[in-house]
Amino acid sequence: MRRSLRWAAFASVSFVVIGAATIAWMKLAPRPTPAGQAALTRLDEKTFGQLREAFNASADRTRVVALLSPT
Repeated sequence: MRRSLRWAAFASVSFVVIGAATIAWMKLAPRPTPAGQAALTRLDEKTFGQLREAFNASADRTRVVALLSPT
């Protein structure tokens, strides 16, 4: 009985630690971009003006804006 309880506790703690490490890696890992491409940025109220300016400055080329959501 004690052995199975220890095993369950160990498995639970391991699952939580691995999950926390995965989430931290996803949030903090560097996001490399191909050579010649601008660095990735988050789109919010502060950066939306920059997106609009860059979009309008490229009026002579094909432009695509894709908004993706996991929901």
